[in-house]
Amino acid sequence: MWKLKIAEGNGPYLYSSNNFVGRQIWEFDPEAGAPEERAAVEKAREEYKQVSKKDRARALPCADLLMRMQFKKENSHIDLSIPPVRLGDKEEVTYEATTTALRKAVRLNRAIQAPDGHWAAENAGPMFFTPPLLIVLHISGAINTILTAEHRKELKRYIYLHQNDDGGCGLYIEGHSTMMGSALSYVALRLLGEGPDDGEDGAMTKARKWILDNGGAIGIPSWGKIYLSTMIAVPSRVDDVRGVAIDVPSAPPHASILPPPPTPPPPNPNAGSVSPSTYPTSQLTDTIDSAITFATAPPPPLRR
Repeated sequence: MWKLKIAEGNGPYLYSSNNFVGRQIWEFDPEAGAPEERAAVEKAREEYKQVSKKDRARALPCADLLMRMQFKKENSHIDLSIPPVRLGDKEEVTYEATTTALRKAVRLNRAIQAPDGHWAAENAGPMFFTPPLLIVLHISGAINTILTAEHRKELKRYIYLHQNDDGGCGLYIEGHSTMMGSALSYVALRLLGEGPDDGEDGAMTKARKWILDNGGAIGIPSWGKIYLSTMIAVPSRVDDVRGVAIDVPSAPPHASILPPPPTPPPPNPNAGSVSPSTYPTSQLTDTIDSAITFATAPPPPLRR
């Protein structure tokens, strides 16, 4: 069972310069939780999944349900039994109704307050946060060290829950499908161990079809091109996104810290200005040229 740890930094892979103040870390404990607690967690997951499937417009953030369940238990001394106040459109807003609603709200906020005094919250809207993290873990060779089987399960669950009906993913969880969201989410799922045709109801097949039907991953914006260019050294991870095996040199992560292009010389009044085509590029490296080639090349024919 997952538990949210507050202001704790045990382990070799966490660093803090302020003693982990405000840090929120989910940790999985296979022995934690009574049977009824585990059942409540699974019920919350299933209800969210069904709401998401029934009405995509309601595929909203999960309201921190698991965190709220944990904190309410830890703060069980706070009485949350006050019934909610419901008023009709034409009902009078009385002093008693207002006081009851306010008292209930205050108690709820106290119940979900973290042990160190702050209120924890998720950052789960964007669909382009997780894929770059997984890409970095992969190219650094640390993905199997950092991610447990339970981490992989939850990461896959999150991406699948926010996949649109057309097979793609948006830039954020309520957004229409975009190449940025779709290609990065697809690559993320592959890095997490999903096969080309895995996922409920052919989710991976649908994702790949959306990518290819909309021009291929070559249409991804510049950020995505940079992320994917670091993956070209492992063609098996991205070949089925574009429809063909990729045979282009990769741009290693350290390319991002290379020096900027040289400053162009001042115009010569006797010879005219220097045109962009004659701009000196001798200091640019082959690595950058390779990245530019990949980013600007037209998409190849799709593999049948």
